[in-house]
Amino acid sequence: MKRLIVALLVGGALFAAAFGAAAMLDPVNGGVIQAGTDGNLTCDRDGVQVLGWGLNSMTGLVENVRIGGVADACAGAGLQARITLSDGTQYITGPAAGQYEVPIVTPQPANGYRLLFMNQAGVLQTAPAYAIVALDVFIEGPTP
Repeated sequence: MKRLIVALLVGGALFAAAFGAAAMLDPVNGGVIQAGTDGNLTCDRDGVQVLGWGLNSMTGLVENVRIGGVADACAGAGLQARITLSDGTQYITGPAAGQYEVPIVTPQPANGYRLLFMNQAGVLQTAPAYAIVALDVFIEGPTP
């Protein structure tokens, strides 16, 4: 019985350590994944930045995210993101309902690119701030 308890405690400690380490990961700064025909395939080597969240402080619901720090070399490509909620629900983003990609321009907008949350049907959505567990940012399309 003593061995079982020790084994459970050790297993629990290892799980807690792995879970804590995973919680410290920053998925936005993990780099960019792109596909194309150029030899480099990467237009933004240092990643992008989350400039802010569109939080309604009265309801605690988040309506959008602002992304900035996109390299000028990405001009002409499209920017989109996906948020994941703690229950596994995912929302895609875009500049308006039913539009899933915002064009990257030079110079960038002073306040970054505002991306609204929507479901797969293009209907605008909100998400509880506490439930957002991941944000993935995608740069898609031709780059110089």
